[in-house]
Amino acid sequence: MILQLALYLTFTVGGLILIKLGSVGLKFGFSLSMFNFQLPGIFLLGILCYGISFLLWIWIVSTNTLSIVYPIALGISYIAIMILSFIVLKEPISMMNIIGIVFVLIGVILISIKM
Repeated sequence: MILQLALYLTFTVGGLILIKLGSVGLKFGFSLSMFNFQLPGIFLLGILCYGISFLLWIWIVSTNTLSIVYPIALGISYIAIMILSFIVLKEPISMMNIIGIVFVLIGVILISIKM
């Protein structure tokens, strides 16, 4: 399960960051005769990564307990996205975000403990 989750999180978080980076140059145009838009390569790579993560997610939920895997994947992806958004996208992290990360980590640890 750990390898599955690691792959899923890598493609999910990487895909979202790439989509965000690629959306900066995204151009949409409308006219009466046609719909025109240009998709940057980094955006398309992000879509591909996110699509792969979806296929990995199907594999994960089909082979693991959903009530355990879902909160763990969601919590870790939330934390990873926040950290990578800070590093790559230069998005700010507030003290409340840090407190939230601590609570999410506590929740992930509690859910991960097998009784």
